[in-house]
This record gives sequence, structure tokens and C-alpha cells, in this order.
Amino acid sequence: MTEQDSRNLKNVMVVMLWDKTLTDEERAFIDTLRKRLDIEADEFQRLVAEVQADPKRLSIPKGPEGVDALGLLIEAAAADGEICDTEKKMLGKVAAFVGIEPGRLEQMFPDTPASLQQQFEITAAIEELYANFHQWDAATRTAKCCAIAAFGRPAAILLLQVMESYRTPDNETNSLELKILIAEQLGKLADTRAIYYLVQQISIGDSDDEMTSADQRAACAEAIAAIVGESFGQGSEAVQAARLWWQKTGHNQFNQLAM
Repeated sequence: MTEQDSRNLKNVMVVMLWDKTLTDEERAFIDTLRKRLDIEADEFQRLVAEVQADPKRLSIPKGPEGVDALGLLIEAAAADGEICDTEKKMLGKVAAFVGIEPGRLEQMFPDTPASLQQQFEITAAIEELYANFHQWDAATRTAKCCAIAAFGRPAAILLLQVMESYRTPDNETNSLELKILIAEQLGKLADTRAIYYLVQQISIGDSDDEMTSADQRAACAEAIAAIVGESFGQGSEAVQAARLWWQKTGHNQFNQLAM
């Protein structure tokens, strides 16, 4: 156990009391976290007493430790199944303190799973893409991809699966145009879960074959720029800028699988 561990557990208890209630799920979360942080019973009781004496006091450091602490607070706020408006407001203040933009904070919140109906509708729309892509004009192709992206975050993972797939649209020799359109929509969705996979598309080589088309790499790089709010330029310039960004800072934040 470290001093930071004690602060983290104390912060979590403060967060859980923001709505003035403590559910069974929240109590279980606190107990699990206490054990995970190897905090003994006597230390835990001391922290409980401090929270009871000053139930609104948070202790959040600056820098990477502060971002980690924020992540733990978000996990704690969601322990009862939802993050209420009061919790979101307070988390927003913590995020501002540690330097996290509001849009980035929203991306850190746990996902609300897509309903079975949404999954069915998104999957059906993707199957329609594969079946009819060859006979649609450019405007229709774009409109159909936009319609899938209009489902929001529930569509992101399914679109990424299209990006990762070797499958081609019916009666088409490759899937390059489809994947370029998908990359554009992923950029507009601004879902950070897509970054790791988009980076793989710009990192797999420079030959102009089906899997590493220059146009596809550029579309993926420009999508990354849109998601992270950077200016990478266009075309090959964007690809080089995205690769450099990933090497310097990106992989530390987004080097994780989401599917």
C-alpha cells in the first residue's frame, strides 16, 4: 500500500457519497478496491473517519497520476450502473483540474451497451453495404455509410470490424473504397477506441496493394487527426504525421484493444 493508494480509496468514497447514498454495488466496489490496493482494515477505518469528517474533500494530483485517479473515480461513479448528472458535473471539475477536455472525458465514461435492436439494425445496414455497394453511385455509398455512423458509438466497433475484415463487397475485387468511407465515418464519430486499429492501417507498410493502399492509409491518418483534434495535413503528409504522433505520445494513451 502506498500513500497514493490511500488517497485513491478515500477519493472513491467521497465520489460515492456525492449523491448522498451508498448502494450495495458501491459498497462491494469499495471492498474490492480496498483489497486490490492491499489496504488493511485499520487503515480503511481511518480513511472512513476522514471522509465522514470532510465528505466533499478530494485529493487529486496533477500529471499522469491525476489522470489515473480520474479514471478510478469514473469507475467508482459508474459502480451502481449509471453516472448521474451530479457525478458528471463533479467529474468534469476534476477533469478540468488534471487537464482533460470535456469531450475526452465523455470518451472515458463506460459504454452503454447497444440494445439488441440497435445491433440488429447496424448489422443489417452493413450487410446491405456489402450486398449493394457495387451498384450504388458515390453519393449513395457515402449516404449509406453516414446512416450507419448516425447510430453513434454503438456503431463504432462494428465499423472497425469492417475495417479489419478481408471481406470484399459483392462483385467487387477489393474493399478499398468501402474502407476509405468507413475511415471517414470513424473520424466523424470521434470514438477513441478506433485509434489503435486506425494506427494499424497506417503502420503495415508502404506498398500499394489491397491492404496498404496509399489512399486508405491517408483516410485512416486523417480520421485519427479528427478524433484527437490534431492537424496532420492530408495524404502522405497526414500518414507521416500520424505515425510520428503515435510514436511520440499516442501509443502511451491509446495502445489498447477495444474489440
